[in-house]
Amino acid sequence: MKTLEEVLRESAKAGRLNYLSVAFQKGQWEASYRGIENKDFRHVTHPDVACAVRLALTGRPGDAPVPPKRTKPATSAFDPLGDIL
Repeated sequence: MKTLEEVLRESAKAGRLNYLSVAFQKGQWEASYRGIENKDFRHVTHPDVACAVRLALTGRPGDAPVPPKRTKPATSAFDPLGDIL
């Protein structure tokens, strides 16, 4: 699968990329793409910015990144201010 950078460079080099915009709205990333022909237009939303841009440029979804696992913060029995208070 091509990287997002490769997709952007190929679209620009081929002269197909006329307009690309990215915005964060209502907890989602919105990407709008317009090519050189009137029918070549896409407006998509996705939680991941890279996936939104790729989907707008190619019309095909990319691999979404794996969300990080949530872990509990480490707690310590040592209290440095315990002797003062």
